[in-house]
Amino acid sequence: MATLTFYGPLSDIMGRKRVVEIGPHPVSIRSLVARLEDEAPELRAALSRMRVNYARNNAMVSPEEMASEGDDIALLPPFSGG
Repeated sequence: MATLTFYGPLSDIMGRKRVVEIGPHPVSIRSLVARLEDEAPELRAALSRMRVNYARNNAMVSPEEMASEGDDIALLPPFSGG
């Protein structure tokens, strides 16, 4: 299982902060997100409007990186403030 964590407006869109994805691993982060976009078209629309960064186990990564069993994946929308 990989856990996907959503921050900011993405958690509002998903209606929850975390989603646990069960499936074949390893799999690209992009593929995990695509599965969720199929279930939540609002997520697809939001991701097409904003530049989202991805982290795997607290390290910034490309969405092409592979997620493995037990990984924590974070979707990080733009932050502002001070």
